[in-house]
Amino acid sequence: MREKITSAVFIAILVMFFALIVVFPKDECASVQENRELAAMPKVTLNSVLSGDFESGFETYLTDNVGFRSHLVDIGSRFENMRGIQSKNSGRIVEVSGGQLVLNDRKIMEVFHENPDARNLYISVLNDFSKGINGSTKMYLMLVPTQIEFDKSRYRLLSDSEKSTIDSIYSSLENVKCVNVYDKLKANASDYIYFRTDHHWTQRGAY
Repeated sequence: MREKITSAVFIAILVMFFALIVVFPKDECASVQENRELAAMPKVTLNSVLSGDFESGFETYLTDNVGFRSHLVDIGSRFENMRGIQSKNSGRIVEVSGGQLVLNDRKIMEVFHENPDARNLYISVLNDFSKGINGSTKMYLMLVPTQIEFDKSRYRLLSDSEKSTIDSIYSSLENVKCVNVYDKLKANASDYIYFRTDHHWTQRGAY
């Protein structure tokens, strides 16, 4: 009786684990964090089943696509660091209040997520202010992208396009002189134009 209960519990755990794989969405952050493509669902064919290739591929698929994989990998890396084991992949994604930070290559970068409501409100406020001064004073606007916009690692894929947002705002303003610094920064992105642990530009970047 005891063996039957143990077997039933074991099977229930397996079924629950599989259900979690299906229910939770694919963790896109894991692919970027591990700098590789996650395993895809293998095709079921008679040859693949008989040869054992399907079973092996399916096991890899389950491992790669488990819910919250990036968080589990992060926890595992922390335990390894506590034991003095240095991971080959130094990059980490940190969830903070209001967004995400990427820690990679001795840099801390803020991930940009476009907020259409905030963008439209910003445009509306600037246009209302421009109408209020009625051309009595020249009004300028300069939007500066953060350093992740020009980062060359795969972590860049986590961030929405800042250029797209800047262009959208600039094209929607009335009687406002928009200053384009994006192109200059992009042309000099290989220089030290952003502080490593801050989203602000350096003196070189400002120049």
